[in-house]
Amino acid sequence: VQRLDLAGADVTEYLVKTLKTESSAFASMFGSSSNPNSSEREMVSDIKQKLCYVALDYYDEIKKAEQSIDLEAVYELPDGQKITIKKERFECTEIMFDPYKVGNEEEGIHSLLNKSVRKCDEDIRRDLWMNVVLSGGNTMIEHFDERLKKEIRK
Repeated sequence: VQRLDLAGADVTEYLVKTLKTESSAFASMFGSSSNPNSSEREMVSDIKQKLCYVALDYYDEIKKAEQSIDLEAVYELPDGQKITIKKERFECTEIMFDPYKVGNEEEGIHSLLNKSVRKCDEDIRRDLWMNVVLSGGNTMIEHFDERLKKEIRK
């Protein structure tokens, strides 16, 4: 059994960081504080749940985000201001597949799953692959399951 010490709070925290970097409305709302308060964190968690997704191909998605407005999404802040987010929508979830982005030297979830199954007897590997159960809030993010399948098949 392998474990990745990365959770929904880490994805939310990374989203805070990217939003502060990319959005002037967010930067001014958070000010110089590196630690948002609980209501700010709740708001960012709401953004994550409503607007974020897992890119099926991270580098292709970056290119799309740079070349068009198709990936833009608008979120209305409590004060009525609207912020537009683009690549932040999928950058924050990428840390589950590339934990190095947040300084975590572990392998991504797909690699850990692959290693766990390969450590088992060959006789049961097929059954294990056919019965992978995803749990936890991050697994509910759009395209998570598709990306996991794609990465495992590489």
